[in-house]
Amino acid sequence: MLRPIHYFAALFVLFGTVIAQTALAAPSRAHDGALCDRAIAIAAAERGVPERLLRSLALVESGRTLDGARTAWPWTVNMEGKGRWFDSRAAALDYVRSEQARGARSFDVGCLQLNHRWHGEGFASLEQMIDPLANARYAARFLAKLHAETKDWAIAAGYYHSRTRQHAERYRGLVKTAYLSLREKALLEADEPAAVRTERPRLAPAPVERVTTSARAARHAPAAPPQPAAKPSPWSHLAQEFPLQTLQRQREQAPQAGLLRSINANKPGLLRSAKPLF
Repeated sequence: MLRPIHYFAALFVLFGTVIAQTALAAPSRAHDGALCDRAIAIAAAERGVPERLLRSLALVESGRTLDGARTAWPWTVNMEGKGRWFDSRAAALDYVRSEQARGARSFDVGCLQLNHRWHGEGFASLEQMIDPLANARYAARFLAKLHAETKDWAIAAGYYHSRTRQHAERYRGLVKTAYLSLREKALLEADEPAAVRTERPRLAPAPVERVTTSARAARHAPAAPPQPAAKPSPWSHLAQEFPLQTLQRQREQAPQAGLLRSINANKPGLLRSAKPLF
């Protein structure tokens, strides 16, 4: 018979073991959820593709909700129209190989859902094609090629999915929703806590200008040479059309909907809004 102190010690060890096993399992899932974002950041920088746009494509293609947040998932397979998320790379590859043995030829894999039938020749193996970095690099190169052709990032995003007009326009709308959601998230994360703002010293008010002869002369002095304009981001006009306040107001009107939701069970990456935002 265990003494009370020994009994509680045994419970403590057992409880600690369960906690440790849970902690070991959780980081793997969180790590896999971040693989696409890290790969996209590298690929976008290498190809000069807007990172937020490439991330938006990934959310539409392989996005899933984990711990309340939408994230692209590297072990996503869409087999002839039926999409599935797998917990590991090995599980995804086993599924693809079994379906190939059955005769399947058209399927999408990876963060950005590259189609094996049309793009498989660009990879040395299926293992390379599903690799997050190789997958993102190929997608970034393909998107850059489409932009060079169309001279428009939004049109290029639609062509990433299809050149059929109605399919491209529908897809572009999904990407636009994801893009605005990422923009809103970035703006919200950039906001400083109230405590930080209150601790910041206030700047002294600007002195009132005295209109003197020298001031008038300065106004007519030759203007400084113009600085080169900053390169606009894709869909930069959305910042004016849909400011953060508008997005927040729309979210408050339908808090149960959220900005992103799976469009159907067969295609996990396709997203829509519960009510139209645009």
